[in-house]
Amino acid sequence: MPSEHTCEFSLSVSDDYTHQGIGTHLMQSLIRSAKENGLKKMLGYVLHSNTKMLQLVVDLGFEIQQPKLEASPDFKTVSILL
Repeated sequence: MPSEHTCEFSLSVSDDYTHQGIGTHLMQSLIRSAKENGLKKMLGYVLHSNTKMLQLVVDLGFEIQQPKLEASPDFKTVSILL
């Protein structure tokens, strides 16, 4: 549930630039910035089919939750406590 201590992220890297560490660098920067700004939780929504992004966030310590019934089954919710 959103709160004043939670932020939501969104990230997009062009297919031309995948496998170059850009997504990892951007996510690490977003996490660092969120912590520096006193946030306690970061969350995002990742397409179920985007296995590369799901693996990236798991590698960074995020947890993956299955969507709730009212949510789109095409997305998974990912979150990390900061």
